[in-house]
Amino acid sequence: MYLRGRRKLLAFQVIGADGAIELLEQCIELAPHLQPAIACHAIACLRAWFMPSSFLADEKPRDWEQEARASVARALEEAPDTAETYLARAMLGVQLGEWREAVKALVKALEIAPTYAHAHQYLAQLQCEAGNTKEGLERAKLAYDLEPSLMVCLYDMARLHALRGDRDECNRYLDVAEHNSRFRSPTLQFRLRVATWYGDMDTVLDIRDSLAGEDSDGFGLYVVNFAKAVAGDFDKPRLDELCAELLARAPSPRFYTLMCQNCVEIYMSRGHPEEALRFFQLAADRVLIDIEWTDRCPLLKGLRSLPGFAEARRKVRQRVQAMWSL
Repeated sequence: MYLRGRRKLLAFQVIGADGAIELLEQCIELAPHLQPAIACHAIACLRAWFMPSSFLADEKPRDWEQEARASVARALEEAPDTAETYLARAMLGVQLGEWREAVKALVKALEIAPTYAHAHQYLAQLQCEAGNTKEGLERAKLAYDLEPSLMVCLYDMARLHALRGDRDECNRYLDVAEHNSRFRSPTLQFRLRVATWYGDMDTVLDIRDSLAGEDSDGFGLYVVNFAKAVAGDFDKPRLDELCAELLARAPSPRFYTLMCQNCVEIYMSRGHPEEALRFFQLAADRVLIDIEWTDRCPLLKGLRSLPGFAEARRKVRQRVQAMWSL
């Protein structure tokens, strides 16, 4: 039952009947001291908390923040020698903006299990956002070599190359990810964002048109709305409504910040830099550490000269410096 739950978690089937959490909770009920299951349950609860309820087919909504906090605390107490426990602690820290604690937990996970690919990937993602890009790229490659099914590593590498202006290398990684059917939708969303960064409206329109006929909900609807917003299908009041909806549904400080970044991109693509700056400042006041995006995203070029941007960037930079001061 534990192995089934773990497979479900890796396949992003987290909640609902026969999902990872249900299987792991049945497992723990039968074997209350099975440490791998306890640690895996904490990770699963954090996955459930990270995504808004509108993105998930959750028939029995639960307070996933409370569940995640309780499950991580249990794992730290009952499975303190398990690497997955410290990945869960790192994931909790990331959602709350406790960046130093997250990095320390990842270091601990890799001390316990030096070849733990998921911990390497999670740390690589933070490094690629928060200034340690050379080491982050090398670590993402290592994680992918250790676990070739860990496709999210490809996004870490693709994103870094896209922000550095190498779209060909970015697309090479995305082409690999797209071969896996489970990753086609997030890969399409990633291509959409990169096209938006570079003002590649032909690609934006192609993606919008490929989505227009789908009966989408949850994550699919989010991608459709992003594409329509950037393509110019929405007027300014509808843009304002969409961005307000994105923030209202954000379940954690980390997700709120990611949605702020999306709003920045939407408004910049439509020629509203003052509105974009407001959302950038909101992100900086929360838990933003994405200094690589802040400094290199070509779409933000017209934002960086506005009054107030430098002060908001300073907050991000200070946060980044503090998180690596172990």
